[in-house]
Amino acid sequence: MKAQGWGSKGSCYTLVVIDDMGNPSPDKLREQKILMDDDLLCWEVDVDSVMEAMILYHQYQNWEPYSPMDDDKDEYLEALKKLKLDNDDRYTKKLGF
Repeated sequence: MKAQGWGSKGSCYTLVVIDDMGNPSPDKLREQKILMDDDLLCWEVDVDSVMEAMILYHQYQNWEPYSPMDDDKDEYLEALKKLKLDNDDRYTKKLGF
C-alpha cells in the first residue's frame, strides 16, 4: 500500500492511504472531497499498514511521534519494529514503557 501526503502552497496537510485494492486518481479524490482542487502530491511512501503510514507521516511533518489509541499499542509496537524505531525512546514512551 502507499501513503501519500497532499497539499498546496507549501503545506502537506492531507494523508491518503491507498491499499492494493484500488488506486483512485487525484480527480476521483477531488470528486470525493478528499482533496482540494489545487492540492498536489508532496510526499509518498510504501507502507505495510496504516499505522506505519501514521508514524512516517508524523516524521515527514516533523511533528511529535504519532500516539496510538490504547487498543492499537500492539500494532504500534509491531510497526515500530518494522521501521527499526522500537529502541527510540521518543516512540516507545508513547507505549508507557
